[in-house]
Amino acid sequence: MESDPNMSNNCKEYKQLPEDSQFIEKHYDELILYKKLMLDSITTNEHEKDKEQIDKEHGYIIFESASNLFFHLSKLKPDKLGEELLKYDKFVRDLTITLKLNGGHLFILDLLIQNKQMFDDFEKNKVKTS
Repeated sequence: MESDPNMSNNCKEYKQLPEDSQFIEKHYDELILYKKLMLDSITTNEHEKDKEQIDKEHGYIIFESASNLFFHLSKLKPDKLGEELLKYDKFVRDLTITLKLNGGHLFILDLLIQNKQMFDDFEKNKVKTS
């Protein structure tokens, strides 16, 4: 989930997330889930414009802006009251804060996923060799 690098972007400059930001630890599963759901939704969508938002080579969804990301996320909001809706609302709220902290740059989401996957793989291999 990244912004299009070719777009003229009025976003603020990128700022690294604070060390105490716990977004990925709190929302890794939701980030993976919503990315997959959005990929599935966009790839099955009949509108060509939506299909062009997929970078098939890397498996990324390329959004023009954070508002475009939130638009697609809003389509996935659970209908019923309950735990799923609470988790969704907390995820969206924390995602909003995360993007405000880093200047609205969406590429950080894919980096967080990749870094967490690499760290988890490293930890698994470390345990196996111990």
